[in-house]
Amino acid sequence: MSQIITTTFFKVESFSNKWWAFTQMQFGHSSLKNIEGLTFYKLLGSGAKNGFSSIPNFGTYVLFVFGNPKQMLKRFLKKILF
Repeated sequence: MSQIITTTFFKVESFSNKWWAFTQMQFGHSSLKNIEGLTFYKLLGSGAKNGFSSIPNFGTYVLFVFGNPKQMLKRFLKKILF
């Protein structure tokens, strides 16, 4: 069985986009957990300064995904990215 791992970085600039991205750290799970073929996912924020500060950087987020590409990729891209 083949598996695929993707890491996607999102940079957001306007206040409304930053707020939406921040809320997805809590509410985005409902969209991700029902994608067929998705084995594992992780929503990640980042810190200010060098990326590891305890002060959050509300402009950068990461989506880490692991799963079966044949089942997941089309549904995932359609649901999440478009």
